Amino acid sequence: MFSELIKRTITSIVIFVLTFYCFVKGSYFFNTLILLIFFTSIYEWYKLALNKLLFIFGFFFILLSVIAAYILRNDNLSFFMLVILVSVFTDLGGFICGKIFKGPKLTKLSPNKTYSGSLGSFVFSIILSFFYIKFIDNTLINNIKINFTEYLFTIVTGTLRVTSPSYTQYGNSTFSVT
Repeated sequence: MFSELIKRTITSIVIFVLTFYCFVKGSYFFNTLILLIFFTSIYEWYKLALNKLLFIFGFFFILLSVIAAYILRNDNLSFFMLVILVSVFTDLGGFICGKIFKGPKLTKLSPNKTYSGSLGSFVFSIILSFFYIKFIDNTLINNIKINFTEYLFTIVTGTLRVTSPSYTQYGNSTFSVT
């Protein structure tokens, strides 16, 4: 058991470093990584999709996600890194808080999801966003002059960005079960 944990930890660290390098370096490295992610995702979705219509829907969802990632990475690396980190911390927060605090199940479709995990995913991603903007790249906020309407819009879209990884994961669980 312990050796399996060590192998998984080392593998995760190596993959994280290589992925981070490809994100930052860009160019050929990022393009290769994103193509690898695209084809792997399509293959996995092909194995999961229950019918042809669902496969086509998933194919276009994956295609649009990869295109959005490509455009976002090439347009603003700092914001792209924030989006990736929020997604990672959403998963991490859900896992850690769900394991520690347990609690009632969120849905019968995915029995390992709990309300505490859902709340933890919000909290972790919001804390990460605050620290990222405050200490790593405060130019994301300093370059924006915001009035009240824009502020409200920013809060709503930020909340949607924070919640979308959680609900995308929930949606994937729903599709794979039904």
